[in-house]
Amino acid sequence: MPDSDRMQELALRKQMLIQRSTVLRHTLAIQMDKQLAPVAGVADQAVAAGRWLRGHPYWLIAGVVALAVWRPTGLTRVASRGVWLWQAWRRWQPVLQPMLTQWRAALEQAESGPQPGGLEDPQNKGDQQACA
Repeated sequence: MPDSDRMQELALRKQMLIQRSTVLRHTLAIQMDKQLAPVAGVADQAVAAGRWLRGHPYWLIAGVVALAVWRPTGLTRVASRGVWLWQAWRRWQPVLQPMLTQWRAALEQAESGPQPGGLEDPQNKGDQQACA
């Protein structure tokens, strides 16, 4: 029976560690949310502005024409910055897109809270069944 006691002790320790890691993930997600909320807010505003411009392209065209008439050199500067931003986004998109996806998944998991009972971790479900 000493092996049975040892197995129960290990199973209990594993459950405690899984619960602790769930709490730590939740805490990390909350801390990330606090740190990145201003950045996410700016990104949301930029996306909203882009959607608005897609729905109202005539305002963009009017702005470009006004800038070309008022300050032709300003248009050149804006165009060069726009090309630079577009190239930078194309270069960094393969790196940033997976990171943003993982960040969103972590936030969604943190918002949903720990699993019912607080002891299960979906990533280690197979390991829990092996110990039982």
